[in-house]
Amino acid sequence: MAGHRKDMLDIQRIIQLKARNESNRSIARLLEINRNTVNEYILSLGGANKYFSELSRLDEQSLAAILPEPKVSNKPQAY
Repeated sequence: MAGHRKDMLDIQRIIQLKARNESNRSIARLLEINRNTVNEYILSLGGANKYFSELSRLDEQSLAAILPEPKVSNKPQAY
């Protein structure tokens, strides 16, 4: 997650794919994002596949409310 949140559409797709029992690795491959990013979102949302099927029905505002705030890095930007 490197200090900023993915687009809500990507987060919703992660949840939908997880609800369909896709592995984190295959989700990363399908969405063309780093698998560690997928792992972070799955861990931050927690729960079993049943929970992800419930999460997949939430609208953007409800989903944003349960996501943790992005981590802020104190590292200086590379030039």
